[in-house]
Amino acid sequence: MDARDRSFFANLINDEHMLLNHGFDGWPSDKELARYACDLEDGLQALANAFGMELAKDIMGRWHVIPKKGTV
Repeated sequence: MDARDRSFFANLINDEHMLLNHGFDGWPSDKELARYACDLEDGLQALANAFGMELAKDIMGRWHVIPKKGTV
């Protein structure tokens, strides 16, 4: 087994650990991934609200955390 083979299998193991750490048994379907993304956004919105902040995208599409309007 050469270095490329070892790297390939190491990457497979890393991917498996990453997926398990995020609650997936394997690669998620499109539907599972969409649900996960929506759930993640809900959690981020709740966290921002708890700190009196909101999430917003700038003109370049980058996310920012800013104070809620009227709280400054």
